[in-house]
Amino acid sequence: MKKIVFLILLDQITKFLAFRGFFDFCSCLRLTKNYGLIFSISFRPYDWLVLVLIFGLLVWYFFVFRAPLEFKSFYFLLIFSGAISNLFDRISFGYVRDFINLGLATVNLADFYLLLGVLWSLLDSKHLKQQ
Repeated sequence: MKKIVFLILLDQITKFLAFRGFFDFCSCLRLTKNYGLIFSISFRPYDWLVLVLIFGLLVWYFFVFRAPLEFKSFYFLLIFSGAISNLFDRISFGYVRDFINLGLATVNLADFYLLLGVLWSLLDSKHLKQQ
């Protein structure tokens, strides 16, 4: 639980600092109010149901079928922390605060948590299948 709180706070603090101009010296940052999904994919109001369903299925899939015990909590930690932190933004502000400019998209730390959690679990499940 402490790790989840730490990751959420780290994301929220970096968003706060970025939107207060603390990182203005860095040209790789671009402040964006993301009303869409991860990587600014367009978002329609009824998509919430689909997102909740997908998130629930991913959690169920990783915990029931795929990941060995020692990795389950790590994958879940990253995915859950990223989802909760961005959900907090969406509820509090009506959008997600993104600030790391990748060229094609602008993201935040929570997006990286989500991406790393999903990719690492997929790579690990492929590795487990090969054994």
